Parts: sequence; C-alpha cells; structure tokens
Amino acid sequence: QAATAQADELIQQATTYVKENKLSLAAPDVAPLKELKPKLPASYGPRIDQLTQTIDTLKNGASKLNLGGMNLGGK
Repeated sequence: QAATAQADELIQQATTYVKENKLSLAAPDVAPLKELKPKLPASYGPRIDQLTQTIDTLKNGASKLNLGGMNLGGK
C-alpha cells in the first residue's frame, strides 16, 4: 500500500513537471520509481516505462537543440 501511494505521488509529480517542461525536476523522480517497480502491481510497469521514455526522449531532444544553437555562432 505504501509503495503504491509513493509511486502514484512520484508519477503525478513527474508528469506535472514534464507537462511544464521542467525535465530537470522530473528526472529525479524516475530513480525511486525504478526501485519501487518490483514492489508494485504489474499495471505500474508500463506507466513507469512510458514516463521514463518520455523524459529521456525530451531530454535528448532538448540537448540536441541546445547543441545546435551553440553551433550556429561557430567560428
């Protein structure tokens, strides 16, 4: 029960951060979710995986955009 309540809170918090484009705040919520995953009902697995994938995809896209921006003024 405690694990599911904690997972629900972390998922909600991370999802909110993703929607607000605050990836640096969302990412730290993923590690505890991965640790909780074995203790949670099977239905949580896909939700955690999807959230992790979304954050990773957005972070990778953002870093590519930042790198591209830096290269625009190259020497």
